[in-house]
Amino acid sequence: MCRAYNPVNHTLLFDGKFASAQLFKALGCDDLVNAVFDLAKSMRGLQLTEDEMALFSAAVLFSPDRPWISDRQQVQRLQGKVYQALQRCLNREGANEHKLNK
Repeated sequence: MCRAYNPVNHTLLFDGKFASAQLFKALGCDDLVNAVFDLAKSMRGLQLTEDEMALFSAAVLFSPDRPWISDRQQVQRLQGKVYQALQRCLNREGANEHKLNK
């Protein structure tokens, strides 16, 4: 999603075209639109590579804190492996930890 965000004119790529927040707000979901645009802007600001973004997203999704998770320990183990892979990826790219502290 952050790759589809254009910070110059604050638009998102949708259906092959860049669209403004106003276009999406016309659908009647202002709070959701604002949240999506804010998230895209923040994620783009991290300047993650495609690999880093994939691992970061996976780490967020593998959250043992979700109420419907039945095997929290297994999810936590998977999340730990994703964190390790993300750390290796960041180290390989020559990034330091401040990249995710933004």
